[in-house]
Formats: sequence, structure tokens, C-alpha cells
Amino acid sequence: MIYSMKKNCLLLWVLLCSFSIFVSCEKDDPAWKNIPPTFENTAITVNNTTVGGSADFVATGENSGILTLRNVISGYSDAVKIDVVLKEESENSFTFTGETSLDNPKTKDNPEPWMAIKATGTIRTDATGKYGLTVNLTTSGWNEISNIYTGDSLSLKINTIDEIDPNPVELIASSNSEATLVFENLYYPLGTDVEVPVTYSYDGTAKYVFDGSAEREPGFLVTVHATLTAGKLDIELTTSGWKKLFYNRYTGETLKMTYNGKEDTDHVCTIRAFNPSSATDAEIAIRGPFLALEDGSDAIVIPVKMEEDAATGTYSFEGNTANDTYKFKASAKGTVTSDGVMTISFDYEITSDLVGVWGVKMNGPMGDVIFQYQGADIQIPDSVYNYVPDSLKMMIPQTIPATMVNRMGNALLGQYAPQLRKLEFKSNGYIDATVIKVNESEETLADDILMYYVCGDQLFVFPNLVKLMGGMMSASNRTATKAWDPNNLLLTGIPLTCNVTGNATTVTLETETIIGVVGVVKTFVPLLGMFMPDLAPSMPMINTILGYLTAPNGGVLPNTQVLRAGLILEKK
Repeated sequence: MIYSMKKNCLLLWVLLCSFSIFVSCEKDDPAWKNIPPTFENTAITVNNTTVGGSADFVATGENSGILTLRNVISGYSDAVKIDVVLKEESENSFTFTGETSLDNPKTKDNPEPWMAIKATGTIRTDATGKYGLTVNLTTSGWNEISNIYTGDSLSLKINTIDEIDPNPVELIASSNSEATLVFENLYYPLGTDVEVPVTYSYDGTAKYVFDGSAEREPGFLVTVHATLTAGKLDIELTTSGWKKLFYNRYTGETLKMTYNGKEDTDHVCTIRAFNPSSATDAEIAIRGPFLALEDGSDAIVIPVKMEEDAATGTYSFEGNTANDTYKFKASAKGTVTSDGVMTISFDYEITSDLVGVWGVKMNGPMGDVIFQYQGADIQIPDSVYNYVPDSLKMMIPQTIPATMVNRMGNALLGQYAPQLRKLEFKSNGYIDATVIKVNESEETLADDILMYYVCGDQLFVFPNLVKLMGGMMSASNRTATKAWDPNNLLLTGIPLTCNVTGNATTVTLETETIIGVVGVVKTFVPLLGMFMPDLAPSMPMINTILGYLTAPNGGVLPNTQVLRAGLILEKK
């Protein structure tokens, strides 16, 4: 009986011990097993910068776990798993550390790691017992240079000139020695999305050095040298190759021109374009104050041959052209240095038979002239007739029959034409006029105040504004074959019919031209009074006469069918 009781007590004791052990095991389950796979509160930083994305944690043992990152590492969309060492710091409080490396996602066939990642973090509960996860990541390796640089992190020079506020530049590293620079927008002529492959090296402290080049188009090479120091990308971009000659702009300090043997310090001529078609052939387009023009063009185009000096990067060029319609020949010879400075000798020569010294052909004491009039009888009003000197009123009646106008015109023009002693049409496009003023005996030379060009049987004459007014003479839209507009006579010139035969030539103004010129002169008279004070006393007379000539009702010119005036010249 006693034995039976002892046996029952022993069984009861064993049962109590087993229950105690079972309860003890259930109560003392390891804390790491309570870590949830996801967290309501998660904070992630990469290199001390808070980032988005998500992180999960799975504890795999008392001292181990797996941290999974999604959309955290820039440029790497796949989930990144990091094996970590887990350490319990206190009840429901853990720390962990771990590291891994990633392959380049853009070249996964390249086994070379592109990023080393070190992870540290904490897992702990808050006052409500909810777990929170903090992850701090530190990345290193050549992937760190991959970035979009802009603002204060970027400086850019193009052909030694600093770009102000340059557009963003993306640096894409593909290995620990190769990368690509992508320029978002370099403007004309480089354009957008310019990609230059580069190789680079790291000095082991804080500086990366990049060098590379790319052919933007045939004959146009883009070369890059850059450094990356402490997050600042400094780029020096240079262009080279024969195509660069087209993209250069030659003006001001970058253009040194000699025109017809004289230094063109007034920039009378300009370079519109230097357009190479190959490494040896190009065309140079030159604007000038009186250059004869092809239809639809505003410059003389000269084909040139080029030759490069490889040692200095200097291009030399030489060529010439001729035009039978506009009667000229031109040549260009010069160099373009590697820094984009053009030195050019440009020579222009009019080849028309008109070039030379001419004088008015005389017919006895009178000049040999041309004057034709067809129109109504001319009734001169008192307001105009009062200005006719008394000595001429016998020759010029107040009412002039149409038949008499021709005789009077020939007589007056023939009388005063000899005052023009000679005209020199120079091959450089200028006109020198030697005259004797009325009631004077000495000759006066008016040199280079007029310019001219020839188109077919027409002579175009216009004032040299550079000399007369100190301004620039534009050649824009000066094309002789276009319909002549008198309002543009300062640009297009005044057309005269010109017929050169041996040592004789006739130069005449036709009806439309005379009417147009008189109308324009009328509009310019007030300006002449401002710029030429000596004309002030004569202004009332000039205005009255011009008003009478151009008046729509009763004026001479609106009622004229034919009016031609000209000179017959002979070569001196």
C-alpha cells in the first residue's frame, strides 16, 4: 500500500515537472522568433539620406537574418537581399549588420561588382508593442559616380569658354574604368543627347579623371576631359575636325580681314559662312557693301581648297570665282587657327568694260547728252517760277509746250554736263568724280562717295554710306534682277541703262527710275536739312520745286509718259 502510494506520488511529481518544463518552454520562447516579416514603421537611409522604397526582415536564427530591400538602390529595380548578423540588445530590441555587392544592372553579363553595400539597423518595439525597422545603408565602389550632375555640382567649358548655367549632364559608369557622359543639351551645333564614351581612373583619395571622344558627325569630333572631385563634375569639351569650320562664327575678334589689299578695320565685309563639304573642299560666303549678287543670295560664294597642318590644327584655304552676269571676279586666301580665328585676304574686282576713266563726250562747246520727254505742256506755277533767275526767264518761259521741253532739256543738260570733268569707275567698285562747280574754275575730286556694280546692261549706283554718314552699308536683298523699289535705293542702288561699245558708252536714266528717285529725294529732304545746315537757305526752294514735280494733280512727273536723261561718255 505504502509502495503504491509512493509510486503514485512519483508519477504525480514527474507529471508536474513535465508540465512545469512545458510551461517554462512556452514562456521562454526566443525573442528573435517574435520579429515580424513586415513592419508598420520603417525608416531607410542611403549614405545618410532618407530614401523611399521598402524593407522586409526575416530572422533565420538567434544570430542571423535576411534583410530584403525593394526600390531602394537607384538603378536597381530587383529585390536586394542582404545576409545580416542579428544581435539581441535587450528585450524586443535588436541590432544587425551585414554587407553584399551588386552587379551592374545594365551589363549583367559582366561579373564585375559595381556596388558594395553595408547595412546596419535596429529592430525594436514602441510603447504600443509594435515593431519598427530602421535601416542605414552605406554604398561604395565605382557606382557612386553614376549620377545626373547639374547646378552647383557641374561646371562646363566648351572650347575654353565657360557655359553659364549649363544643362544637366548624366554620368553612367559601366565598370571601374569605363563610363559614358550624356549631355542633355549643348545647343547649336552640338545638339541634344550627345553621348561621349570615356575611360577613367581613380587616384585613391577623392578624384576621378575622365577622358574620351566621339565623332558627332563626319568631320566633327567632340573631345572630353573631366574630373570628379567631392561630387563636383568639371568638364572641358572641345570640338575639332574640318566640319568645325562651318560651326565657327567669324566676326569681331575672330575675323581679321584684308579687303583688296587694305585692312578692313571698319568691318565693311563679313563672313556669312564657311561651309566645308570634306576635309579638302569648302565654300566661303562673303558679304560686302557693293558685291554683285546672284539671284536669291546675299553673298559671293567662293569655292576653296583646304589643307590642315596636323601639328597646329590650322587650316589654310585658297580659291577664286568669277561671274559673267555681274561682271566680277573674286578670290579668298587665308587660314583658320585651332582657336577659331580666321585671317583672310579677300580681293574683289569688277571686270566690266566700264572700268576705267571716262569723260563727257563734247559736241562743240556743249556736252553730248540724251534727253527725251513725252507728256503734257508744262505750266510752271508762280510759286516755282519765282525761283527762276531773271537771266534764265528768257530761256525758260512759264508755259513750256511739250515740243519745247526736249530742246530745253537737251540745251540745259548739254550746257552743264561739261562741269563733270571725268568719272573713274574703279575695279574695286568705287566711283571717283572730278567736277567743276558752277561759277568756279578749280576742279574738285569727290572720291569714293559713290559705289556701283554691273548686272547685264544695267549699271547700279548708290551712295557710300560708310563714308558719307559713318554707318554700315548693308548688302542684304541687293539683287539687280529683282523688281526695283525706289524706297530701297540705298540698298539696291539706282539702275541706269549702260551700253559700252569700245571707247564710247551711254548712261541713261529711264522714266520709272527718274520718277522713283525724285519721290525718294523728296522724302529725304528734311533729313538733308538736318545733316547739311548749308542747305537751310535753299530748303524752301527745294521743297517747292519737288512738290510741284511730284504733285498727283498737275505735277509734271505724274503726267509724263516718257522721260529719259543721260550722258554719252568717252574713255580718257
